[in-house]
Amino acid sequence: MAENVPADSWTHALDDLVALIDHPIPVPAHWIENGSREELDEARAVAVAWGWLMRAKRTAQAVLGLDRLGFGAETAPLVCSFVEHAARLVWAGRRERSEAVEILVGVHLDAGRGLSEEELELLGALQHDHLGQAVEPDGGSDLLRLFTRAQRESHPGTASASAYLEESADRHGWLLRLLPKEREPALDAHITALLLLAFEGYVRIAGLGGQFGSSIDALGGRMEKLVVGGRAPAAG
Repeated sequence: MAENVPADSWTHALDDLVALIDHPIPVPAHWIENGSREELDEARAVAVAWGWLMRAKRTAQAVLGLDRLGFGAETAPLVCSFVEHAARLVWAGRRERSEAVEILVGVHLDAGRGLSEEELELLGALQHDHLGQAVEPDGGSDLLRLFTRAQRESHPGTASASAYLEESADRHGWLLRLLPKEREPALDAHITALLLLAFEGYVRIAGLGGQFGSSIDALGGRMEKLVVGGRAPAAG
C-alpha cells in the first residue's frame, strides 16, 4: 500500500489541468502557404480558439490567486470574463465543425460581445453533463448563478456594496467594513470544472481529441471524486 500519498485537491487538479493545456510548447503555429480559403479559415478558427483558451486559463488563475490573497470579493469582473470565454469555447466546440469555423472566423467582424441567450442556456444546462452532474448534483446550475452574481457585483449597486456593509440588529444603522465578508469556498471547484470543459471545447475545435481525450476524461474523473469527497457549496 502506498504511504504518504498527498490527498488530491482542487488546487492540484487545476495545476495538472494547466500543465495539460500548456503541454504543446512551443504553442503550435498554423502556417499555410498557398492554402485554400477553407484551410486558411480553419487555421484562423483554431488560432482564435487558442486565444480564448489562454484568456480563460490565465483569468482563472488570476481569480483564484486573488481569492487566496483575500481579494475574492473584488474578482467579479474577472469571473465574468472567465465564464464568458470558457462558455463560448464550450458552445463553439459543440457545433458542427464547419459551423464552429464560421463562428470563429467571423469574430473579427465584432468588437466582442457578451453571452447570447443560447450560450446562457448552455451554461445553465451544463449540469446535465457527466462532470456537471458531479459539480451540480441537485440539477440547478451553480455555474449560471456564479455568473449572474458576478455580473451584479461588477457594476455599482447594492450587490457590489453588500460585501462591505452589515446592517445593525435594530436596523437603525450600518457597520462599515474595511474587509469584505467571507465568501463560500466554491470558486475552486466551479472554475476548475468549467476550465476543463473549455479545454475540451478547444480540443474539439482543433481536432486534438486523439492527443488529449483520455487525459481530459481522467481529470474529469478526479474532479468527480473531489466533489463526492466534499460537496462544493452553491454559488449563491
